[in-house]
Amino acid sequence: MSSCRGVAIPFVLLVTLALYALAWGVFVTASSSLRTARVAVTVSELFTAVHTQVSAQVSLGPDSLANVVPIGATATRRDSLEVGLITASWTRLSTETWLVGVTAEPGSADLPGPGVSASRLVWHLDPQLRIDDMADVMVGQGATVSFAGVPASPPSIAVGDSVVVGLLSLDDFMEGVEPVSGVLSPRVATVSGRCDTTVPENLGDPLGTSSCRTFVAQRRLEGDLEVRGGSGHILLSGRGDVILTSGAYLRGLLLIDGSVLVRDGTFAGLIVAMGGVDVAPGAAFIQERGFARSALEAFVAQRPASRPLHPARNMFGN
Repeated sequence: MSSCRGVAIPFVLLVTLALYALAWGVFVTASSSLRTARVAVTVSELFTAVHTQVSAQVSLGPDSLANVVPIGATATRRDSLEVGLITASWTRLSTETWLVGVTAEPGSADLPGPGVSASRLVWHLDPQLRIDDMADVMVGQGATVSFAGVPASPPSIAVGDSVVVGLLSLDDFMEGVEPVSGVLSPRVATVSGRCDTTVPENLGDPLGTSSCRTFVAQRRLEGDLEVRGGSGHILLSGRGDVILTSGAYLRGLLLIDGSVLVRDGTFAGLIVAMGGVDVAPGAAFIQERGFARSALEAFVAQRPASRPLHPARNMFGN
């Protein structure tokens, strides 16, 4: 009887140890699985955060850096999120091209090692360069170009397939802008001495001294338009033909999928008109990049933040 008890005690001990080892193994396996799951969640969070931050950086753009970062140099921005530290770098590759990189460092001990990174190449609109690169007049293939009232030096003329300024299409310029068509007689509109920019006929007061003298109008062409008399500083974009009559004076930038006829009046600036340009005897076209540049800069400044053209656009990402 005593020998049976002597055998039973080691057996029970061995069974107990085996059960303990099995339980410990299950615990270690469960802990490892839980840790692996936490790491997976952390990596997923970092992955989501880094791509969200790349998009946010592109939307924010290099406005505060554009005038201080030379070509080939890099500037960094840092922020702290729940998932960890976010570091964004802006490397200037050319005057208008930047490489944006974002790294999300892990904020958890469950994820050792380097963070998760992503980058994109973005294009930053420089209105002055866009204007400086343009011809004075751009028309479509086979379009008629006739200038009877130009200054002594003839304008430079280029042929294009579509209305494009840099990477900006005609639709980019038309979106969300006040539409015009039919007959428009520009007039200055003020309220209590201040320029009333809500009046469609108000195209500024470029030849006067009112509070509208610095206002540059943005208008979308929806069909043919006759500008009858008056004056204005404008960026006019859209589809249709434009005619200046009754001594109308406009300056700025015309971007239209149609034709321009200066029958009686003056246009000073740059013209992109796929249908051609005709300046009648007695009328005038004056090549003036300053007026066109001001029109484009005003357009960029006035465009709602929900439809950003400036500061940056994504070219491709990884």
